[in-house]
Amino acid sequence: MAIVVGFTLWLLVIFTLLFLASALLYHYATKPVQQQWLAYFFRKSDLATANFLLSSSGQCRFNEHQLGQLSRDSQLYLWGYWLIFHVNDNAPANRFIFKDSLTVQDQARLARAILRVQTSVDNSCLS
Repeated sequence: MAIVVGFTLWLLVIFTLLFLASALLYHYATKPVQQQWLAYFFRKSDLATANFLLSSSGQCRFNEHQLGQLSRDSQLYLWGYWLIFHVNDNAPANRFIFKDSLTVQDQARLARAILRVQTSVDNSCLS
């Protein structure tokens, strides 16, 4: 029991010292460094959805160069959407998008697209 209590106290001391050191460094940092530090921890827009385009057929474009087709393995979750898509016939790419990074309308569109892809008949499997 003494070992657990001692270990817990040491962890508490270490985390407290790390917090105080980071607060001190933040206080004495220049304004641009402070803004970059805050932007790192508290992003206003998710970078994964900054240039996200979705077609009704399930094609996704995250930037000018990356185009992929949603896979049937994409899932809806409580906190977001797990997207699995195929990029240029290569191995599947994965991306998780949190719900709070999308508007309500975009959430509904993405959920409909995932459900549409999951329930659609794959013509390539019929041959």
